[in-house]
Amino acid sequence: MYKLMNMEKHKIKVLLVDDDILLGNAITRELNERGYEITFLNSVYGVDEAIHRLSPDVLVFDVEIGKENGIVLAYDLYAGNPSLPILFISSHHEEKFKEESLLFAGAVAYLDKPFSVKLLAAHIDRFTRERIGIASASNKLLQKVGNALLDLKNKALLTASGD
Repeated sequence: MYKLMNMEKHKIKVLLVDDDILLGNAITRELNERGYEITFLNSVYGVDEAIHRLSPDVLVFDVEIGKENGIVLAYDLYAGNPSLPILFISSHHEEKFKEESLLFAGAVAYLDKPFSVKLLAAHIDRFTRERIGIASASNKLLQKVGNALLDLKNKALLTASGD
């Protein structure tokens, strides 16, 4: 087993956009307790700027944010950030919303409200693992150097002994 040397554990950065302030605060609190770094916006204004400023690992986006259609907005966000996983959350359970979000807006998942934060965290972990460099030794960003692995993305040396 390889140990990570000279590198703090990467906190998964989540940008949460939902107009339900009570729900947003509850999700933020619970995900913070689980070790995630959360930025919560309760409107769509500033989302694009927040993505560029924060470089989140995942975007959790409500389908309906006030009068705004999150799917339409996410379509443009996805076009400008195709490697950013988008997880939709919504109280809309109709198939058309799910199809539009998954097929046209680049979403990786669609969670029906109400949902458990444990389920949301599982989806976040699943779709951010590769983005933040938690990958197998066969990853191109990991190079074998003698008995160690050099993590080119995180600029860290991984050794079998942990020395």
